[in-house]
Amino acid sequence: MSGSINININIDYDLEIHNGVLQYVSDSRYAKQLWEKRGISGHNNSNEIDHLHNQLNKEVKELMESDIVQQRLQGFVNESLGLMDAIISGDKDVTAKYITNKEFYFVLGATRTGGTYMLKELSAALRWPFDHLLQSMVHDSIPYSTIIMGDDFIIGQNNKAWRKPENYLNFIFQIAQFLVYIHHVVPEKKKVVVKHAYFCFCLALVDEIFGENANYLITVRHPAAQIASRTESRNLVSANPDFRESFFKDWENFYFSLLLDGKPAGTLTPLLYGKEMDLFLESFFSDQGHIAKPEGIKITSRNYDTNYWCGPEVESRIHRIGKLWELQGVEFPYPANIQ
Repeated sequence: MSGSINININIDYDLEIHNGVLQYVSDSRYAKQLWEKRGISGHNNSNEIDHLHNQLNKEVKELMESDIVQQRLQGFVNESLGLMDAIISGDKDVTAKYITNKEFYFVLGATRTGGTYMLKELSAALRWPFDHLLQSMVHDSIPYSTIIMGDDFIIGQNNKAWRKPENYLNFIFQIAQFLVYIHHVVPEKKKVVVKHAYFCFCLALVDEIFGENANYLITVRHPAAQIASRTESRNLVSANPDFRESFFKDWENFYFSLLLDGKPAGTLTPLLYGKEMDLFLESFFSDQGHIAKPEGIKITSRNYDTNYWCGPEVESRIHRIGKLWELQGVEFPYPANIQ
């Protein structure tokens, strides 16, 4: 007997509407205040920010009871579902105005490696009004990190939950929501800047959607400085060896995962934290005709355990990542200095 037998099955999946969409369709006034109140670093006035988030959630819940808002939501969701189907089927007639007629700049890299600084400076050069858009739609928020890494992800693991069918579909659906949002709010903008640190774990899927329309800017910082900044921002103590090791594994995971599935079709530009980053920005500003200078990356003076961070074990682990990148034809920007 030759040939094959096909079995048709129907599997139901729940698709998540992103909270940023609810903030948008309800025209939330608190959502519009978030950039101003949180500050670009995201660590200003923590008590005030917590209060603002509580007010925001309460406001959106109340506004969503309106029939007009529900109608707006239904229209938005229908458009997003149509775009999702077009992305999956490769229908360029539909995706053209959302993707192929634009250029995307995705800022990736471990947290506290200068990503938000790059978002701000690139946005200035490209006249991208990130701070007038919803923070939930352009900064580390969409798609949800749980879609990428799972609900119970552990620091230092590969975090490939996005490969599961339900997460895969939800990822594309939330990307579609993001694209519909910017098409509604800034349809005239052909160059888009977005920061999402966790795209490091799913670059293959991001690239499947955006392909050659994407520019990936990968921020890299020495793990000692990245971990110190990360723990300081959370009022934690980084000297504990177990704690330090856990965060170092997380740093490794960001950069090891990034090219594990191969080099993307989009343009990939590694950026080392410090003067190299500002030199790149100066050149980028000139290319874009932006007459200004970068604000300048901030280098914080700290005391580091150089016996550990400059020792053979750490050097070996960092070079292991570099070897993987070399196999993909990409030069890893080794952070020779702790800064």
